[in-house]
Amino acid sequence: MFTFAKFISSSLAFLTVGSTGAIVAPVALDSSIYRPTKKLKSRLVLQPFTSSEQELKDRLDELKSKFTLALKVTEAAKNLKHKKMKDKFEEIKQKEESLKDKYEELTKKIEKLSKLLKQQSTESMKKLYMQSAISLLEAYEGYFQKLTEHFESQKKTILEIVCTIDKTQASSQDPKNPQETQSNQPCATEEWLKQLKENPRAETASAPPRRSFSI
Repeated sequence: MFTFAKFISSSLAFLTVGSTGAIVAPVALDSSIYRPTKKLKSRLVLQPFTSSEQELKDRLDELKSKFTLALKVTEAAKNLKHKKMKDKFEEIKQKEESLKDKYEELTKKIEKLSKLLKQQSTESMKKLYMQSAISLLEAYEGYFQKLTEHFESQKKTILEIVCTIDKTQASSQDPKNPQETQSNQPCATEEWLKQLKENPRAETASAPPRRSFSI
């Protein structure tokens, strides 16, 4: 039996289904699947992003090219700097070898010069010793010459004294043959000097032995 309560329930169910369909239908009709114009609009909205992506790609490619070029330039600069440093070190090495050769040559010259200076010093010392010896010899010769001159100057006086003593002793030993000398005449005559040189120990006949003077 169809009661009033069932009627109310059926009416509420219909309203519920109807309202749900009314709500769901517009949503379904508003989606991009059911409306082509909205789908086209979405594609058009993505176009700026595609352009930006292309610009970014071009810019990245440009930066990549610049970076690659910078790497090549850096590598070339590094190789050039390395080559210059290598050449510089090679030049320094050659200069060091040249300086070493010059140092060895200069050392040999210094050693040779030192030997020559040593020889020159030895010769100079020898010359100095010789000059000192010559000077000393000349001084001795001067002294000897002065002594000789002094003895020569005193020779006549000594001979006169010896002659006077000799003749005085002879006169005292032989009164029969007196030999008197005059004070104003020299006693040491040439004849007496000759007799003295020939027989420095000559004695008178009666005179005892006496010491002779050798001149």
